[in-house]
Amino acid sequence: MTVFEVAIAAAVLGILLFVLAGGARAVRRQAKRNLGITQMTALREALAAYEAATDAYPPAAPDGSAGPAIAALLAVPETAAKLEPLPASLELGQDPQAGGLDPWGRPLRYLAADATRERDRAEVAANGGRPLFESAGPDGDFGHTDPGDDDDNLRSSDLR
Repeated sequence: MTVFEVAIAAAVLGILLFVLAGGARAVRRQAKRNLGITQMTALREALAAYEAATDAYPPAAPDGSAGPAIAALLAVPETAAKLEPLPASLELGQDPQAGGLDPWGRPLRYLAADATRERDRAEVAANGGRPLFESAGPDGDFGHTDPGDDDDNLRSSDLR
């Protein structure tokens, strides 16, 4: 092989590796998003089961952390069963103060009618008075809330 042929082979191999790495990144990104959707769906179902079993929803923590609400869900057998299939990597209930983690490793928020922030209470009112869990999503920002944006928040109320 000549030097020119080796250079061409190396360039082709480099391009191939670059394309494969980008594809793998896209697959990982979509897998995390799918796991987040699964998590929010399970939390929504657990909230409904909790309300059916206790005639109430778990109260909100003053800082909006999901820990106390998730601990309450895990304390009722009917609701704990809804969360059991979730992978341990989400660390639901591991730290009652911090709450569960989303697939991006960030703490979840729990918004309820008794939340201290007006914005959170408004979100719950817009959800028919039902509390909701929220993940900041891949961008890590709770501020923007466009359910059609793949980089935006995931909410238990958006997934039906």
